[in-house]
Amino acid sequence: MTIPLSRVFSPRTRRAATAALTALVLSLGAVSCAAESDDAGGSPGKGSDSTSPETQWERESTTETLNHTLPESFPSDLFALPSEATIYNTGERSDSEWFLVLKATDAEAARVIWDAIVQQNMFSVSDEATTSDGGVSATLTSESLAVQALTITDADGSVLLSYDLTRTIATS
Repeated sequence: MTIPLSRVFSPRTRRAATAALTALVLSLGAVSCAAESDDAGGSPGKGSDSTSPETQWERESTTETLNHTLPESFPSDLFALPSEATIYNTGERSDSEWFLVLKATDAEAARVIWDAIVQQNMFSVSDEATTSDGGVSATLTSESLAVQALTITDADGSVLLSYDLTRTIATS
């Protein structure tokens, strides 16, 4: 028996958790692409909330350069993209881990891309849940990949599809 999250957590708690998760996912992409320096965030000013994930992400995203081309090492043979997918940002975390953020014009276009990725790559979907903003989070698995997937709806109605990929079988 599945208990809806709306019965377990209050709307305020769900919104706060979704905001924190969204900021974390987006900041991971920003952090992985941001240039490193000795003074990562500068000194916080009086009254500023420089430790919040949202503030840090805003600071990093303004200096971040988005990468719209898959890294050479990206496992395109294991994670094929549908033709309608638009790469918003991507990168390599290690020789067996990558991140990919796609952008769709609206929720319907995002669902088409989500479904195509699952079907084309023959992923099993587990832990699927609806987020408080109407998005989806899930774990996608295949014989060779484990993928954490999340959709995030933007204020303009566009949707980001975030995928964190980990190769589960070593290549020779």
